[in-house]
Amino acid sequence: MGIIERTGGELIPDFLETFDIPYVFGNPGTTETTFLAAVAKSKASYILALHESSAASIAAGYALITGKPSVVSLHTYPGLANGMFNMRNALILGMLKNLDVTTHIVTEGSSEDAIVQDMAVALGFQNVHFLPRGGGLGWAMPLGVGIGLATGKHAVCFVGDGGSLFSIHAIRRQYALAKISFVEGGGLNDEIVLACSPEDPPPGYTAQRKID
Repeated sequence: MGIIERTGGELIPDFLETFDIPYVFGNPGTTETTFLAAVAKSKASYILALHESSAASIAAGYALITGKPSVVSLHTYPGLANGMFNMRNALILGMLKNLDVTTHIVTEGSSEDAIVQDMAVALGFQNVHFLPRGGGLGWAMPLGVGIGLATGKHAVCFVGDGGSLFSIHAIRRQYALAKISFVEGGGLNDEIVLACSPEDPPPGYTAQRKID
């Protein structure tokens, strides 16, 4: 049996149909003509935004309401840079949407604090803890440990790389007292999201810090 070779342009319509993606959002540059031609051959519609940040936000809003994946087409380098921050916002929003609104959300002096707090409050979270800027680094992790011990439930901390250096020992203490059950990399930078829980981690679990 010979190998059936297909181009990326031929695979794109199948990909969009397989995952039931009706829209592709984007702001293309001059080198995406073959991609646009492939989308045109599919059942999906291309939604043109006037800026990359708008394209990322539109895609995030669609995914938020429908629960379906969104595809964003951005031009390399400057296009990615323009859309990156709203991609980051979409990542935070996606994390929060997967949590129960009774979950304690803890932030400290990282640059995403205001975004996390605004999103959490808008989504109806009942327990959003933060410290005003200035002297707050190292506050969130130990607070999350205490909340996890007191409530017996997850406390989710959004901690920047600098803040983690001030209280990385809290992770060790957390494991000794209440067990680390979830550590996830931020995706577009090295922010750590730490969920503290008194439950034991699953067999074979290793807590890790992921930097993309």
